[in-house]
Amino acid sequence: TLAPGQVASWLGGPSSWRIHYPDQPRLGKRDLGVTADGRLLAAGQYMIDGTSCLVSWLAADPGEPGALEEWIGALEDLARDRGCTAVVQSRNELGIGWFGTPLVWDHVVRGLREAGYEPIERWVIMAGDLGSVPPPPKPPYRSLRVEHRDDPAALERATHVWVGAVPAADCTFWGAPSVFRDCPGYAAWMTLEAIDVEEPFHRQGIARYLLTSEMARLAEQGIRHVLLFTEVGNLPARRLFESLGFAAGPECWCLGHTLGC
Repeated sequence: TLAPGQVASWLGGPSSWRIHYPDQPRLGKRDLGVTADGRLLAAGQYMIDGTSCLVSWLAADPGEPGALEEWIGALEDLARDRGCTAVVQSRNELGIGWFGTPLVWDHVVRGLREAGYEPIERWVIMAGDLGSVPPPPKPPYRSLRVEHRDDPAALERATHVWVGAVPAADCTFWGAPSVFRDCPGYAAWMTLEAIDVEEPFHRQGIARYLLTSEMARLAEQGIRHVLLFTEVGNLPARRLFESLGFAAGPECWCLGHTLGC
C-alpha cells in the first residue's frame, strides 16, 4: 500500500520506463480527473501517440458511476481535439506494470464496456514463491552457455542462453519501482518481465531450465517472490508457470474504442 505522498510523487515524477527504456520517445503523460464538492471521483492518465490516445491507468469511485462516464466523455473529446482516432488502454507503469484494468475492478470494466469499449488483449497475473520452485534440471544441451547481464541501477537482471554459437533464449527480471521502497517486503519481490525462446528450440526444455536456474539465483540473492504476466490464451506458458508453483490471480483486460466524428 502506498501512502498519499508516495502516490503524489509517482504521479508528478518522471516516467519509470526511463529506467528501462532510456531511448524511448517521450510521449508526455497527462492527468485527467473528475471532481465534485472537492472530492476526486474519477481519475486517469493518458498519452498521445500519433493517432492513438493511450490510457495508462484509470480509477473511479464505484459509488459514483456517472463520474466514470463523465471521465470517458472528457477524454474522448480531448483525444478528438488532438486528432486521435482511437482510445486504447496501454501498460501501467506503476507496480509490476499491469496491462489494462483488472477484472476485479468490475465497475470500471462495466463502465468502459457500456461506453462501447471492447477487449483487445487479455492478460493474467501470476505469483510464485521461490521456495516452492523445483531445482533446475540438467541442461538440455551439452553446448548450452549462459550469460548474465545485471544492471542494478535499472533494477534489471537479464540472462541470455546460447546453444553453441546460436542464440536460444533470454529472460529478464525487473525489480519493483523505487516508489515502493518503504513498503514492507519491497526487496523480496521481483517481476518476470519477459522470457523468449527461439523457434528452433521450442519444446526442448530450455524455458524450464532457464526459469528454474534464474529463480534459484534470485533466491540466493534474497528474492522470495516473483510476479509475472502472461496472455490468458497462452496455455503452454501458463502450464509451465503452474508447474513451477505459480498461481493465477486476476485477469487484466486492455479495452479499446474507435472514435467517431
